[in-house]
Amino acid sequence: MWLFWFVAGCMTLFALIIIIRALRHHPSWSAETEQKATVRLYQTRLEEIDRDIENGTLPRESSESLRKEIENELLQAVDKQSSISQPAAQPVSRSLVISLCLLVPILSVALYLNLGEPRLIVQSIPAEAPLDTALPPIDEMVTQLESRLSRQPDDAEGWLMLTRTYLVLGEGDKALQAAEKLYSLTADEPETLLIYIQSLVLSNGGQFNSRTDQLIEQLLTIDPDNKAGQWLAGLAAEQRGDYQSALTIWEQLLPTMTDDPEATQSIEGLIARVREKMKPGPDQVTVDETGGETPTAISVRVDVTPALAPVISAQDTLFIYARASEGPAMPLAIVRKQAGDLPLVVTLDDSMAMSPAMKLSSFTTVDILARISKSGAAARQSGDLVGEVKQLTVNQQEDPVSLTISTVVP
Repeated sequence: MWLFWFVAGCMTLFALIIIIRALRHHPSWSAETEQKATVRLYQTRLEEIDRDIENGTLPRESSESLRKEIENELLQAVDKQSSISQPAAQPVSRSLVISLCLLVPILSVALYLNLGEPRLIVQSIPAEAPLDTALPPIDEMVTQLESRLSRQPDDAEGWLMLTRTYLVLGEGDKALQAAEKLYSLTADEPETLLIYIQSLVLSNGGQFNSRTDQLIEQLLTIDPDNKAGQWLAGLAAEQRGDYQSALTIWEQLLPTMTDDPEATQSIEGLIARVREKMKPGPDQVTVDETGGETPTAISVRVDVTPALAPVISAQDTLFIYARASEGPAMPLAIVRKQAGDLPLVVTLDDSMAMSPAMKLSSFTTVDILARISKSGAAARQSGDLVGEVKQLTVNQQEDPVSLTISTVVP
């Protein structure tokens, strides 16, 4: 800010110098003005001689000598005035100089403060934040956004931001509610359709369904070249077991991703995976007594220890899922129930995978986990109740695996 006022002060001082110099060097009567007056005077005398001749009061012979005399006097007068330097400038009074020095800066600042934008001076310089300043907690930011949207329910950008936030937090149900509101405002926007599909899949335990298929079709109708939409279409087909459709979609998508090496590598991995899935093998299926093929599956009996039973509500959310013992933490199969259903037996299989590339049949050993959440959040939180069984060999479990929820997340 000081730099701005320093430059402004220098400019004001420069302007004052110019004004005062102009006043000091301005004469009251220039030589050029005096010469014109002299010429005008002698022209008047010549005109009087012409009138006297016309009136007959002056003989023409005498007029010639008078004219020459007047012309000589005029030449002498002009030469004399030219030899004299310009009159000295009139002195400027000290009071006028002092007044200008005070009034010009004061008036300049006053005009700027009233007509200019002094706020821009401060805004252009980033303020130094105190060392102990921190962003507000994420839940506080979400609460503020929710409050604003309650007052401005037609703010599509706000609903989009809220949906994204819930997706990051793993709040599938809340993300879906926000996405449905966003969809009601901007149903034909590709970005809206994409985030709506993601919210539906997350809230449905990672599963595509008929609604997501409809939205994917709507998205690709509006924007046939939408790469994210094509990617999702392949995932949905893969999850339905329509491997040929998934393969066709991804093979068509692959050449368009040359500018994104990471995405290209991911699609190549999906293509290789689905081609492998199209080949029957011991890692993909088991054979029952009748010779029919059955998908890879693990049966799990889930219960809760009596010590924790009193703190559980029947409406609490129960997640039961499998993940690779050695590999990514993404669930390979997941089931969502309510704590009031305990004890219960569930079956985890390839149809419950969140991603076609991450299924039970893709790994040899897996861990089975169960978690009770008061908030219903997909991500583990403090106060959740959990249980786990580790290092289970896939396709070698004849009886249901017993899993007891016995630990509280600190």
